[in-house]
Amino acid sequence: MRRRGGLAILFEAFEYMFVVGCMLAFNFFSMLLLGLLRNLPAILGAARQTVRELLVLTYRLYKPLILRLQPAAQRYLGIQIGSAPVRLGATALISLLVLLTLDLLFGWTVSLFLAIVAAIHGALVGLFWDDLELGDGLRTGERMP
Repeated sequence: MRRRGGLAILFEAFEYMFVVGCMLAFNFFSMLLLGLLRNLPAILGAARQTVRELLVLTYRLYKPLILRLQPAAQRYLGIQIGSAPVRLGATALISLLVLLTLDLLFGWTVSLFLAIVAAIHGALVGLFWDDLELGDGLRTGERMP
């Protein structure tokens, strides 16, 4: 058996700590993934509830604006904002205007991705407008008795 010097022992200790650290990190990561998979139904339920609340809140903010703009749009432009296709575009435009207002107020950088997300969010509010108007709001993915 060959006797090792002091620096070789130190390097072996660092090598051992590195390998054990990598194995521990892999174990933590795999346990995280398994925990996420195990709790996926609860996570998706909470995400669905959050999206629902966000859509209802946006509906409550956009409804007075749409109702006030409806007579002016009918008189000057000859369009009915309350109809589904026009309402969908109007709420998408309002969401984009809110995003641009936040950009002007706080100096956020507006990217194409954020603009697309805001437009899709507004379009979803316009699409689910009648469902959001009910007292219980939008209940997607639930079984009705």
